[in-house]
Amino acid sequence: MKRFAGIAIFLLVIASFFVIADSGTSPANYSNSTTNSSGGSNMTNSTPITCNVPICDGRINTGEKDSNGCYIYACPTTSPCTVPDCDGRQDTGQKDSNGCAIYVCQTQGYTDMNSCLDSSSTNYWDQKTNKCYSGFSNEIIPKLCSDPDAGINKYESAHTFGFRSNFADSRDQRIRTGGKDGCFTKTRLSENYCDDKGFIQTTIIDCPNGCEEGKCIKGEFISEQITCNFKNSEKEQECYASIENQKIGSVNSCKGINSCSFKFNSEKNEKVTWKSSCGGYGYTIQDGNDESVEFNCGIGETTPGKVINNGYMGASWQCNDGRTDKATSEKCEPYNYWWNKANFESCGTKLYEPGANPEEKYTGGVNSFSVLGECYAVSPIEANSSTGGGASGGGSSDDDFCDEYIKECKSGDDGACEKWEVNCQVTKALICKDSCPLDGKCYPFGYRKSGNYCSDSGAFTEQLKSESQCDNNFECGSNLCISNQCVSQSFIDKIMSWFKKLFSGE
Repeated sequence: MKRFAGIAIFLLVIASFFVIADSGTSPANYSNSTTNSSGGSNMTNSTPITCNVPICDGRINTGEKDSNGCYIYACPTTSPCTVPDCDGRQDTGQKDSNGCAIYVCQTQGYTDMNSCLDSSSTNYWDQKTNKCYSGFSNEIIPKLCSDPDAGINKYESAHTFGFRSNFADSRDQRIRTGGKDGCFTKTRLSENYCDDKGFIQTTIIDCPNGCEEGKCIKGEFISEQITCNFKNSEKEQECYASIENQKIGSVNSCKGINSCSFKFNSEKNEKVTWKSSCGGYGYTIQDGNDESVEFNCGIGETTPGKVINNGYMGASWQCNDGRTDKATSEKCEPYNYWWNKANFESCGTKLYEPGANPEEKYTGGVNSFSVLGECYAVSPIEANSSTGGGASGGGSSDDDFCDEYIKECKSGDDGACEKWEVNCQVTKALICKDSCPLDGKCYPFGYRKSGNYCSDSGAFTEQLKSESQCDNNFECGSNLCISNQCVSQSFIDKIMSWFKKLFSGE
């Protein structure tokens, strides 16, 4: 009997389905049969709930159900992406903030580079397509830099295209040029890449196992533990391999306050350059032996109390009127020797005019000051306001004395005015250590700024011209030092042009 009851219920459900299917239900609807439990026996509702399905392209079943047990669907919103209606449009390969592809339109009627660039200041010539396009701007520069090997990758050869950061004039600026990776020598690679501002750049990379077909020959990869020590650090620092030595998919850095360590995997015999967030450089050779690199993080901005009891081999400074100067000695001199040389001999603080308000008329003194090359001084110096800052003896602060000098000065005491000039104004100076003081900041050695670089003499020095002797890339105007000689940008461009002709068959 139970078997017949079960068959009857099954036939009733099937019949309900055919009734619904035969009643002309929209394909945008479907039925959801429900069951009720009553008196211990299950029965199927004879009136199933109709579920609505939205009619739209690309609808998505969310997998969720509403209170009636119907699936919830979602329709895609209208796409914010548009494609320009123009001939010869080009997909830049970049996307905007909405994830839409960025296109540029070809300018018709210009079949050569000169006529393209001369006709409009917003036209640019693309050497990849050898066509003229409109819409050049600073904003489009990073969008049009393409590098198939994704940056500096010495084990892959690629042809990079983009605009140059160094150019002769406006016409030259608007040429999207290309550079194919190539072997500069048998052991050196000329690698092209897009920098963080979107300009095409070239760097020379050593290949320990040789260079062939525009890429370094891969050698044996080995691991060694690198320990970075942050001397005089008071906060977390980062130690990292320079961009030329970084390996895709490998650990290239570590962080710590006093030190940090990590396993670095690289090519055997590779020379690795290390940098830190507090400045400085370190070097290791990948030979499988664990190595340490030390960075002096006591450089940069500091306070007189931390440097006043030490001796130094030199100092550099900037006066309040913008003048810069430096001095060195063959013997270790105490801190106040250098401070007095800067504050009195060079910058000249005695500019007070009788009857004038020193707060308005004061123009002398030191704006920023850096001591260089810490050494052992025989006599420690007690900190006071005349040495650039720090607390003087007797328990009173400099500010207390300075307030009294100001009051007495405004009352007509010329002696108090002079004391305020000499003893109080200097406390406004920025104190640096082993760095370059300029415009109220302490810049680390190697920092490039406005055609100059921060040298280890503690002062900004003009970047070197081509063929000048060099030790580091940052010393050269082209930012490229090869075999201890600065290489000019024009020479790099000629090499790139030669590679282009070689690989294009011209």
